[in-house]
Amino acid sequence: MNLIATVLIGIGAILSVCNWLCLLSSLIRRRAVSPVFPVPSLLTALGLALADSTRPYWLVGLLTDYTLFSLLAAIPGLMSEVWRFSPFTRQELLVAEEGPRHFTLSLHRDGYFVLRGRFQPGVPCDEHGSFVKSFGAPGRWEKTSDGHLRLWSYRGDRELVLRPLEADYVAREAHYPDNVRHPYDRLDGLRFHRHA
Repeated sequence: MNLIATVLIGIGAILSVCNWLCLLSSLIRRRAVSPVFPVPSLLTALGLALADSTRPYWLVGLLTDYTLFSLLAAIPGLMSEVWRFSPFTRQELLVAEEGPRHFTLSLHRDGYFVLRGRFQPGVPCDEHGSFVKSFGAPGRWEKTSDGHLRLWSYRGDRELVLRPLEADYVAREAHYPDNVRHPYDRLDGLRFHRHA
């Protein structure tokens, strides 16, 4: 067995043991402990494939760590999420600008939306002097019987109503936290227009 194969198998085995210990710790403490994802099984399988004597068993390396199976199980959900917010499902794109704040609101089929904020230059966001350049938040939306757009389930319990006004929408936001010193993400009063 050559040195590179031995090193890869050794590192993969050590990391696999660490991942299993993370899983055990998460179950015992009922608190998430992050594993190394899914590097261990790939390193072990590569090491087994490089060595002549273990090449027929390289697939066994993929079975040494549970994170690869977690990734495979998550792929359908991830693909569904990508499709849900893809340009193919977008029904409308709304844009609002106010000084350095630029917001886009992408409305998708089945009542999902993504709100994105960009700030150029960055704007203050906390009492520590930090600046924010961008953020994103998904949520749900519906069109009400009076033609308003109602958005909820984003950034806490906030709710946004977009009232049609000529070709634009005027935003009214409810449940924005009180006493926010840096309301960089406040949407109340913004005028959203349709983006071509």
